[in-house]
Amino acid sequence: MPSLSYLAAALLALGPIANATLLTREQGEFCDSQPDADILALHEQLSKDESRLTRRDTGERISLETWVHVIATNQTKEGGWLTVSLCFHVPFCLCMPYLCGIRLRCSNRIFLEQEAEIDSQMKVLNNAFAPSNLTFNLNGTTWNENASWAMHPKHFEMDYKTKLHKGTSRTLNLYYLPGIHDGLGGFCRFPGIYTNRGEELARDGCVIGSFTLPGNPGVLGMVTVHEVGHWFGLLHTFHGGCNEEGGDFVADTPAEASANNLDECPVGRDTCPDLPGLDPVDNYMDYSGE
Repeated sequence: MPSLSYLAAALLALGPIANATLLTREQGEFCDSQPDADILALHEQLSKDESRLTRRDTGERISLETWVHVIATNQTKEGGWLTVSLCFHVPFCLCMPYLCGIRLRCSNRIFLEQEAEIDSQMKVLNNAFAPSNLTFNLNGTTWNENASWAMHPKHFEMDYKTKLHKGTSRTLNLYYLPGIHDGLGGFCRFPGIYTNRGEELARDGCVIGSFTLPGNPGVLGMVTVHEVGHWFGLLHTFHGGCNEEGGDFVADTPAEASANNLDECPVGRDTCPDLPGLDPVDNYMDYSGE
């Protein structure tokens, strides 16, 4: 079975396929779409090609350019735009030249607390994927005040993605906004047919609720980790149910019959008792409380 770093290298040459992740306290369902048949076929092919995996899986670190796009209804915390005290160094002199030095000046600035949350989210993302030799480098952040985009992210998806998307299909684009409704925590794109231009490239990336970033109540930033897993082509741990031959096509993931409730972390749960292992409730691609 392929390691994540090898799977990432294989799938980064592909374009996007839709997938959506739900974040809900009432519903047991967490995603509202399924991976494309092409991605499933590729998983099956890679899982069978063990000799090739042995040669390619050298442990070389893969570094990925990452862009974050903040989309808010207005410049308030409630609208997805936050405030913080910005501190910066300025030169000063007291009476005589030899007393010159550097002091700290602070002023209130809109949105920079959100930027600090983004830094925290990037640390969570990098820590989660570090064992797979994957590194995400934040190239930049765009700030966008647009109520239609912020509150109707599915309807206006191509509008803001066409305008904001950066880089190629190897560039991770993360869109954070407040208006994900009906239990949605975010939606991302599985790799698909390779393209580096046009609408399919613009469609690439992950759209995630700004309320899922670290620092918000009850969350640790794991929704982004989960969604980026889909961006790499990873399936849910319960994909395929108790199918011993397929499942999620990852060798060390025990079979799991169904999704777990988001508010729970039922250690010891075993929905496939006739197969080895307990349900992987602590797996990034399962559903469990953070």
